[in-house]
Amino acid sequence: MENFGKVFDRVFADKTADHIDTIAGMGRQYFGPDKAFKSSLDRSARRAAWRMIRREEIVDE
Repeated sequence: MENFGKVFDRVFADKTADHIDTIAGMGRQYFGPDKAFKSSLDRSARRAAWRMIRREEIVDE
């Protein structure tokens, strides 16, 4: 999962930037000076995406 995170985090940041107008408040926090918020959101989204992919591919956790 660690390698997945290296790719996922970059793509997640790009997708977040694409939707910055619709999620302005979250976007300001995500790209703001508080790196803990970004790190926490990245970690949560990465776990959710990993679980979704594994569930769709019918891989046991």
